[in-house]
Amino acid sequence: MDNTAIESDLGNLDITEYPKDESGAYKIIYLQEYCYSERPLLKENYGVYIYVYNPAEKEIKSESDYNVVNMATEYNESGEPCNYENVKLIYLDSTANKRFYKFKLSDSLIRLRLEREYMQRHGKRRYDIAGMQLHYKGELQVTDVTVGLKYEWTGFAHGCGAEYDAESTLQCNYAETETLYLEPTPAVYRPEGTNGKNDYTQDSLHSVWFSVPNEYMEKYGELYALHATYLNAVLKPMLVTGNREIYSSVRERLGIEYPRHDQSGDFHYGFMSEFKARAGAGNVVHNYCKYGFNLENGFIRLENCESVLPAIYGVFYAGSGNDSADSYTVSSAALQQCLAESKNKFGGETVLGKYSRAMFDSVDNTLTDIRITRNETYSLTSEKISSTWWERLWGGSHTEFSHTFDGIEAIKPLRASDFTGTDKEVSDRLYIGVDDVSALKTAAQSSGGSTYYLFRYQVSDYESSEVKEGEWEYRYNALNPTASGWIFKDADTNAYFFKETVNLDFDIIDVTFNKNGTLTVIPVVMS
Repeated sequence: MDNTAIESDLGNLDITEYPKDESGAYKIIYLQEYCYSERPLLKENYGVYIYVYNPAEKEIKSESDYNVVNMATEYNESGEPCNYENVKLIYLDSTANKRFYKFKLSDSLIRLRLEREYMQRHGKRRYDIAGMQLHYKGELQVTDVTVGLKYEWTGFAHGCGAEYDAESTLQCNYAETETLYLEPTPAVYRPEGTNGKNDYTQDSLHSVWFSVPNEYMEKYGELYALHATYLNAVLKPMLVTGNREIYSSVRERLGIEYPRHDQSGDFHYGFMSEFKARAGAGNVVHNYCKYGFNLENGFIRLENCESVLPAIYGVFYAGSGNDSADSYTVSSAALQQCLAESKNKFGGETVLGKYSRAMFDSVDNTLTDIRITRNETYSLTSEKISSTWWERLWGGSHTEFSHTFDGIEAIKPLRASDFTGTDKEVSDRLYIGVDDVSALKTAAQSSGGSTYYLFRYQVSDYESSEVKEGEWEYRYNALNPTASGWIFKDADTNAYFFKETVNLDFDIIDVTFNKNGTLTVIPVVMS
C-alpha cells in the first residue's frame, strides 16, 4: 500500500466534485485502514493512510516534520479519548498538479497495538482526528485546519481475518466530533528584583491567554487541565541600545564574527556589560564585566570580563533619550520577527527547519510535553541587593527587599474585578507584563459569550546587565609610559544585554473539563 500510485488509489473518485480553488482550504477526503489483523504474521502490513484534497494546488513540503494530525492516542474505559498527540505524517505520493496528496501515519506498530486493545474492549477500531497541520513549501508557518472526525472500522479485509480465505467484512463509519479552536497570545511577567541567584537574573513567568466559549463550561464544567508542547531554547545575548549610531553599526554587522587581536592602533566601538556580584569572604562587592564585544575588527582589553561575544545576533533600538533603554522592553512580536529573519540572514544549521541555530545558546533535543492542572501553582522571587556609601567604601552589601509570590494559579479564569486599577496594578495582580494589560483587558471586556483564561506554564531565568558603550582609544603617557592604556571614549550606559528563554512552536494539544468529578477531554486546534 505504501507504493501504490495515488491515481490508482483514488480511481473511483469523481474529480469534478474536487475542483481547483486557489483560496480553498485543504481537507481530508479519505482515511484508509489497511490490513488490520490479529494474526502476528500480518502486523508488518498494517497501516493507516490519509488522502488530502488540496484545492489551492500549492506544493506541500514533503519532508517536513510539521505535517501532522492531532489525534487521540489514549482512550478511557468508556471508549472515549482521554489524550491527544500530534502524530507525524509520512508523505507517500501526490498528483502531478498537487491537488491530491497521500500520507501515512507514522509509528504503525504503536497504533496497531492501540487498535487491538480497543478492538478487544469495544468490538471495533477507532481513529479520532481533531485537526491537521501541513507545511506548504516556502512558508515559515504551518497551515492548520479543523477536522473533527472519528472513524470506526469493523470487520476484516479479505485475507486478514481468522480464516485465510474469508471474504471481506470490512466496514467504516465516520461521524463528527467536538473540537475547540484557540488563539493563544503570549505574556511574560518579571518581578522588579532578582531571583537571588545573582545580581542580574530575574524570574520570568511564561503565560498565554485565550478565550473559551461559555457553552463548553456549561456542558462540561470548569476548565481543569491543559496539555501543551513546545521546544525550549535559550537565546544568545541580544543588545538594546538608545544610541542610534551604535544601533545602526551593530545592525549592519549582525552575525559577523571578528577575531580577537592583541593590539590595535585604531578606534573601535565596544561594549562592556557590567554588573555587581557578591563574591569572596565577608560578602565583599567586586565589579565584574558580564559580556564584552568589539564592534570593529580590533581587540578587547577586559581583564575581568566573564565572556567575550564573537558576534551579536539581535539588536533593538530603544529610541532617543538619555535613559530610553531603562524602560524599553523587547516584545514577543519583535523577537519573533528577529527569529523569522535569522534563517536567511545567518544561514547554517537550523532549529526546527525555520531558525538559524546561531541565534541560540542552547536548544533542547526534544519537545517539552506538559499536562498542567488547575490545582498547580507557581512561586516567584523578587530580591534587591544594594550597597550604602559606607558599604561601598569598606565592602559589603545588604538586602533592600526580598519577597516571594506564592500560590500563583496555573489556570486562572478572568473576571471583571481582575482589571480594576492602573495597568501596573493589573499587571502585578495577574502576573503579566504592563504592556500586555491593555490588549488583554480590551479582549476580555468584549468577549461576549466567552471566558478568558490565563495559562501559566513555566518559570525561567531572564538575564539583563547594563552596557557601557563607547569608543576604544589608546592614550600614551609620555611622562609615565606604564600609565598608558586603552580607555572608553564618549562612553554612555543607555543600553543593556539580555538573555532569555523562548518556547518555540508552542502548541496546546487538548484541554480537560471537570463537571462534578467527570473529566472530559476536548482536542484543540490552533496555529
